Amino acid sequence: MFLNPIWSLLLLCVPVAVYVFIIRPRLEKKFTELYGHIDSFWGRIWARTYAFRTFAIASAGALLTAAPDLLVQVSSFDFSFLPQPWPMWVSIGTTMTITLMRAFETKPGEQT
Repeated sequence: MFLNPIWSLLLLCVPVAVYVFIIRPRLEKKFTELYGHIDSFWGRIWARTYAFRTFAIASAGALLTAAPDLLVQVSSFDFSFLPQPWPMWVSIGTTMTITLMRAFETKPGEQT
């Protein structure tokens, strides 16, 4: 429909590979141990989400791009209502979201 299913599977493997080969070695600890000192469950979830927000948005973009192709292959879902070309719209949305997030993080000089 949108992409070849093989490319969709590979696209879903990219965030996993980035986490396993780049993020996890740099963290030097397991994801479950990260922010383990925070007592509340929702506080830990919020801290992890905030810390990995760019990675989460990029991973969500990959999932939204690949999901329609894979769901069409395994079920009888009809995604003809999605705007064409769907991957372009997802990539624009992902790029604009990450750009907006980074813009709010930008501070002049050495301000914190």
